[in-house]
Amino acid sequence: MCGADINSLTPEPKLEELVSQFVELCGDTTAFEEAASRQLAAGSAAAGAASFNGGELPKNEDSTGRAQSIAAKTSPADTHRSKSPSGSLHAKDEAARAEFILQCALRSMAGGNFTAAAVRFARCRERLVTLAEASGANGWSEETCCRLGDIWGSQGMCEQRLGNLVAAEECFKDSLGVLQKSPVRSSQVAHALAVSHNKLGDLHYSNSNSKQELELARSNYREALAIREHAFDAPRQGDDSSADVSAALNLVTSLLKVADIEEVLGNGQAASECLAKADDALISVSGNIVPGSAAEAKYRGLQDFRMKLAATMDAKLHDCTLALMYASWFGFPLFFRYGLAAVVH
Repeated sequence: MCGADINSLTPEPKLEELVSQFVELCGDTTAFEEAASRQLAAGSAAAGAASFNGGELPKNEDSTGRAQSIAAKTSPADTHRSKSPSGSLHAKDEAARAEFILQCALRSMAGGNFTAAAVRFARCRERLVTLAEASGANGWSEETCCRLGDIWGSQGMCEQRLGNLVAAEECFKDSLGVLQKSPVRSSQVAHALAVSHNKLGDLHYSNSNSKQELELARSNYREALAIREHAFDAPRQGDDSSADVSAALNLVTSLLKVADIEEVLGNGQAASECLAKADDALISVSGNIVPGSAAEAKYRGLQDFRMKLAATMDAKLHDCTLALMYASWFGFPLFFRYGLAAVVH
């Protein structure tokens, strides 16, 4: 399902159709029953059962639980009620189907099959959006908005890897849009918003063929920074040092992104200010980092990026200083023609 076993890029329409049918049927009680009925009518019920449960999913706890859940939904006692579009069981079936397709998308993404992952993320969110809209105002809960925001963002990352930059931008913007529908601005929603802004900023930055693209990247990085500064300053309940460390490291991430883009745009003062704030935040959490934890890995990665960024800024400052020295020695006209051009470019 994830595509990790693909050995050729030659299109195989029959295999693609079979995989798509498998994904569509699994988690869809009504379609599953109809397919099983057709197999029974043809006298091949055993073959039909094997086709649906042929061990395609990895043998882990999640897939086993999901298989049991799908099997339970197809029991005769629930058959009539699950076919009612307005019934709660129908909604549960649709949610289970969306969950299954989401797991397929995640496995495709992990296996490097970004084309399949993008399609499956789209199918999953379409079903979740339909369920949310059918539930009215109550359908757009904080959990639903965060889930859809993550799915849209993941689809955007797949589209970006495939080179579909317009589609990727639309996905990141849709992620922001659905997150803003959340009835509450919790720390979870705030974090998801910041991540989506940073992903959109990264998209503009990595494809910056104009100053306008760089300014769009800066705008999104600044939005993410503002969200994380507010989250960092907000009072937190209890004495959870891990939450403090996570908030601080997220803040440092945004500060370094802003410092980087400001430096690229030639705003050295703004870049230096962000770099100094990042240093302060890194120092403030250094004593709370647990050795061997994911937080430590992120902390080290941020330190490395900070050192590289600082080295780049120092090198440009050194070049500028040399250019000014040459200007004082050889005269400003010569510097204006050669030295300033070298500094700018």
